[in-house]
Amino acid sequence: MQKYTLKRTGDFYKGNLHSHTTISDGRYSPEELIKLYKRYNYSFLAITDHRIYGIHEEFNTPDFLVFPGVELDTSVGLKEGACHHIVGISTPEETGFSHGQEFSEGKLDCSKMSAEEIIDLLTSHNNLAIYAHPYWSKVDIADIVDLKGLVGMEIMNYGCEMEWKCGNSEVFFDQFWWNDNKIWCFATDDGHDDPYCYCGGYIVVKTDDFSHRGIIDAISEGSFYAAFSQKGQEAPHIIDFIVEDGVAKLSCSPSRNIYIYTPKGYRAYHAEDGKSLTYAEYKLPDEALYVKAICVDFAGNTSWCQPIAL
Repeated sequence: MQKYTLKRTGDFYKGNLHSHTTISDGRYSPEELIKLYKRYNYSFLAITDHRIYGIHEEFNTPDFLVFPGVELDTSVGLKEGACHHIVGISTPEETGFSHGQEFSEGKLDCSKMSAEEIIDLLTSHNNLAIYAHPYWSKVDIADIVDLKGLVGMEIMNYGCEMEWKCGNSEVFFDQFWWNDNKIWCFATDDGHDDPYCYCGGYIVVKTDDFSHRGIIDAISEGSFYAAFSQKGQEAPHIIDFIVEDGVAKLSCSPSRNIYIYTPKGYRAYHAEDGKSLTYAEYKLPDEALYVKAICVDFAGNTSWCQPIAL
């Protein structure tokens, strides 16, 4: 019997689900931003301006999808200097919010809500909720590990990594799975003013339905991997990651290092000089709760498979 998260059929599509425009504090207008991502061979983008919901349906084309979205924030219940940031994304047809809707005043003032209330607000309006950059936000693991209703968390935020070297939140993500709170891992850009903080954090979705609903369904099911690369480069491509007869098996594009990890044991594979790795397998230890895999290429570009529950 096989276990997997990537769908058995379909094509791969590259996209970014956390971005800002001149509508809030981004460098580019929505039109400029979409042109940028098209130039770097992205297939979809969510525009998630701070506290202002955007739909931008006029930019959708048969080969490029723009997802409605927003980024909401609050410091309720946290120590001084810490904050929750939560991204919401949906489809143009199904979102319960309107274009331009704001979340800074009255009953919808997100700064007066708890993180749980923000997640509930987003999900009750047909939006997926993604926890953004916990390392940068200075939250403690205990502040977030029991949050319910999230589809996932940013394991890598390219903007935070490039500007402040605090974009890698793997340790936060692992704590969720260690506590049986199963969410998916994302990598995003979150670009603001610095032009270098774009087109380096992304996800690659596998689906046989390239539509807003098809992408959302694939994300909800974990049929994607997260990736981090230097701008203009590509992280290792995850061809497949499965568990079969107690063995985890990973196929990928040429990589320098492959790591297969469970809370009960792990295995690291390193390419010999002049060679590369495209496959690895690991006999899983008994009673492991889940297994995950990471690929790193010769430039340090990294891809994270979604964990497989055992």
